[in-house]
Amino acid sequence: MYAKDGLQVLGIHAAFPQKDDLAMDRVSRFAKEGQLPFPVGVDTRGDDATVTETLKRYKSDHMPLMGLADRDGVVRFTADQHTDEETIEEAVRGLMGK
Repeated sequence: MYAKDGLQVLGIHAAFPQKDDLAMDRVSRFAKEGQLPFPVGVDTRGDDATVTETLKRYKSDHMPLMGLADRDGVVRFTADQHTDEETIEEAVRGLMGK
């Protein structure tokens, strides 16, 4: 809906190699089977088995988590699985200047 205005989507799966050594294969298969229209990366870095680098940077300890960044890469909004669609849509419109 906002692609023509420059919106880009990127998925990041936070995997814990100590627990899930097949994460890369599972995420790749999921993305292909679901025909996701955006790239998905896998974050396997972290200090322990509960927090990846992505979760640390977004100051979160749970998934799923989404973030909206501006054109300079500054995160302006984060949401978790409990955030309603309307709130997310408002945040997107705000960043897109709509």
